[in-house]
Order: sequence, then structure tokens, then C-alpha cells
Amino acid sequence: MNVNTVTSLNLSERIENILRQPLVHPAYDIHEALFHGNVRAKLLRAKLTKSGNGTDQIIIEGVVTSTVVLPPTKRTDTNPEGWDAIAFGESTDAEGMRPMLGPTDVAGYRFVYAGALSEGIGAEMLVNNLRLLGWKPERVKGLTGTSLTDFIPEDGADYVSAEALGMTDEVLVVVQLKEATENFGARLQIKGFKLVDVRVAKKEAVTLDSRFSDLLNRSLHGRLDSRKDKEREQAAAKSGGRGKAASGGAGAAGATKPVLAAPAPATEVSDDDVPF
Repeated sequence: MNVNTVTSLNLSERIENILRQPLVHPAYDIHEALFHGNVRAKLLRAKLTKSGNGTDQIIIEGVVTSTVVLPPTKRTDTNPEGWDAIAFGESTDAEGMRPMLGPTDVAGYRFVYAGALSEGIGAEMLVNNLRLLGWKPERVKGLTGTSLTDFIPEDGADYVSAEALGMTDEVLVVVQLKEATENFGARLQIKGFKLVDVRVAKKEAVTLDSRFSDLLNRSLHGRLDSRKDKEREQAAAKSGGRGKAASGGAGAAGATKPVLAAPAPATEVSDDDVPF
């Protein structure tokens, strides 16, 4: 996957400009971004707040660091560079419409995602995204990772930094253009996230040690393969079942056999008779 990246100096200037603005959602009218497509991004800040209708929500803002570039086979005359993002202008015309700029490099653009804290699947999706993006107890000293107070800014502040929330990994962000419906106009909305460059904290490794300590210790005595262990257990159970069935058959024959009678024929045991 090819990308285009702005210089660190230009990106730093753009981030400073973004952080000087209030953190609100949506970022632009009804839109969460001014582009749609696939980009790499750095998360900047977040906070627990309320939507316009009073719903509790967590909003997260980030900046595009790289624009994904399409492979040569998917490039066209109208998009020779292969930008996998279509941008829109920041200003609106007399009808309130934003001009489409077409395929272009959107490095430095910002976006603001929001997840509602309401009963049902919406809150589940939000929490799943927060975990994916790095909000975990092991990530940062002083971070609960389990209480939403983590997303409350300090007195006088407008937001909580992404670093303080453990959200320091580079992410792939997919922004989609949602078609207009009866209740909403067409809007640009975050579709999902995917981790790109992940750095595991030492505390996370310690937690994994505790979880997999038995596995790690057993590996000192030879190669691990639970599939073969299971096969051996099944074979032992099968063999033991056959032995018990044969032993039981002989005992029963001895108990009921009359004195001086001819020996009883051997009892045949098939796989169908073995309790397994």
C-alpha cells in the first residue's frame, strides 16, 4: 500500500492550527471530514461531551498524515497520481454546497469521529473502537482504562490528549460518502479504523505474561502442539474403553457359565460398542 506523506514541519504546523480550534462534532456542518477514501492518520485529542440532542457521546479528532495511493492498474487519466481520496472545498457556495475538488492528496486534513453512549449496539461499537485505538489500563500511567472519567478534560481544558488516553498508534481511517435519506442529507462519515503501526507497552506485555504463563513454561520442555495432545487423549480414551468392554465381557461369561460346560465363544467388541 503506497502513501503520500506531508513533511513533518508542515504537519506540525497543521496540527497546531487544529488544536487552536474548539473540539466539536460534526467538524463541518453535518460532515465528519471534508474527504472520503482511505488515509493514514494520527489521533490528536478526545473528550466526553453531549450531542445537539443531548445524547452522551465521545468524540475523537485526528489528522491525516498520509494519503493512500492506488496501484498503477487502478489509476486513470483523471487521477494519474492515484490518490485514494476525494476532497471537498472548505467554503460553501450560495446554495450551501461544498465544491468537489476530486481525487487529491488530503494529508493534513482533519476529521472528527463521534460514538454515542446509548443502550444497544451503538455503545458497543464505540467501546470496541476505543479499545482498538488504544484506550486500555496498561497503556498509560494514571489511565483507568475502565472509567469514562478518562475522557473528562482537566479544569480549563477543552480536551484530553490522545497520548494521555493511550491512543498513540497510527491508524488507517476509512471515510465514506453516505447517500441522502429522508431524514438526513448526504454526508461524509467515518466508516471504520484499522491499526497500522502498533507499539505495545511494557505493562501490556506483563499482562500477557500472566495470561499465557502456563503456555510459556510448557514451551521450555518441547514444541507445543495442542492438536497432537488432543489426538493422544482421544486415542487413550478409545483404547481404555475397549479394554474395559473386553474385561467386562469375560467376567460376565465366567459368572453365568455352568460347571464343565464348553467354553463360551470369545466376545467381539466393535468400535460401535466403545463409549466415546
